[in-house]
Amino acid sequence: MADNLTIAQPGGTTATVATKDEGGVHFQQMLHRPGRAPTADIAPVAVSVSASGDNTLVAAVSGQTTRVHGLYLVINGDTTIKFRRGATDLTGAMPLRAGAVIWLERRGTPWFVTGTNEAFIINSTAAVTIAGWTEAETSA
Repeated sequence: MADNLTIAQPGGTTATVATKDEGGVHFQQMLHRPGRAPTADIAPVAVSVSASGDNTLVAAVSGQTTRVHGLYLVINGDTTIKFRRGATDLTGAMPLRAGAVIWLERRGTPWFVTGTNEAFIINSTAAVTIAGWTEAETSA
């Protein structure tokens, strides 16, 4: 059985979700986000960078902004990182030790939002491997 539900969100917007029964499991799935026309589904995308300096995690898309909804990164060496949108810092410098994990679980609002035509970047002060995944969407 599938029923459409409308859920009020912060800022006066609404989201339409559908309930779905698949294999005996009943769950909700996002169908539409008014005011934003997604150009891509939110799905994990592998990340593996190892250079110092700016490393692009989600490339800029012409005329689009990027919303990062989830992130999981393992830092394989001592470094200091910060997240950026293009040339603008989104976080302060965060010193991390080898084996550190950054996990930003999906929630109702994005963790990071870039400006139009800006990439989502991780800046690392050391050439260490940073691997994991991001979940992001781009839209006008």
